[in-house]
Amino acid sequence: MTTTRPVLRMESLLRQPGLHLPEEWACGMRLHAPGVGLRLACLDVRASRPWECEAEGPPATSLCVLLEGRMETALCGGPMLRASGGMCVFMHGSGARNAGFHCMHAQQRLRLVEIRLTPQAARALRPALAAHLPVHPFAQEGEGGGAGSSLAAAHAPAALLRAARDILVACPLPDGAARALWLRAKALEALAVFASQPPSPAAQAPCHAPVHAADLPRLRRAHALLQWHCGQPWTAAALAHEVGLNEKRLQAGFQHLYGQSVHTRLTHWRMQTARALLAAGRPVAEVACAVGFASASHFGKTFRQHAGAAPKAWALASAQQDEREASRIGHLPA
Repeated sequence: MTTTRPVLRMESLLRQPGLHLPEEWACGMRLHAPGVGLRLACLDVRASRPWECEAEGPPATSLCVLLEGRMETALCGGPMLRASGGMCVFMHGSGARNAGFHCMHAQQRLRLVEIRLTPQAARALRPALAAHLPVHPFAQEGEGGGAGSSLAAAHAPAALLRAARDILVACPLPDGAARALWLRAKALEALAVFASQPPSPAAQAPCHAPVHAADLPRLRRAHALLQWHCGQPWTAAALAHEVGLNEKRLQAGFQHLYGQSVHTRLTHWRMQTARALLAAGRPVAEVACAVGFASASHFGKTFRQHAGAAPKAWALASAQQDEREASRIGHLPA
């Protein structure tokens, strides 16, 4: 059993919007280049399935402001960092390349703005950002990847959320030089607000000993197997054998990278897949079988624990929400 997942290269994404994105995510993505060394990525989407990717690109400094939704991100060899609406994620890369892992959650609206600076552009702002550099380095060894990079999350002040919201939805100008200047000013405003805040150690991800570089491809493959084949009766021992790791190193790697055991991560992906299938109108018994449950009652109990509602009730509420959203869009002026 094998599976592959394409690597998202940020420089390609910025040149060719949507190329590496699932279609429903690409529809909600807008990219801007309002100045030399400055890139903005704006995302506003409510997807049926999560978007997970391994990202690789040249060194850069970025500030991601999450207005709504949930996401997980990690540098290569580092632990998973989780963020939700009202938070910001700051990344600084000083190595030859940046590499990491990102997961955007589905079944809820996700709105974010990422401000990305090239090393040359970040160098000019270094005095202002000095208090935030470096944060906790997550990868001290390995073949490049996350080495020399740092990552942290914090609660975003109201002024930063307002600036990000303006970038996402409030620009009053048509395309052109004036719009680019407006977006650049808003991006610099957001960076200035962030730089004026003291670092928040309590909100930063903990620093652990990095996973050995040789284990990372096997751990990523194990995680992909759980995601894309969640209906299989995986045990930690079976998964470890499949990817060529011993069980102890597999469990330790999952705790380090994802903050969860193999079983908990498998249940997470089963529930994510179940939500997508229920939202598509599939019967509860069929969904239970598709995500690896032997009985609908066991599936219903587990689903209720994660979603806060029984599968049928959740599916009905999801359908009603989709109808309201479709009606709202239908009444928007052309």
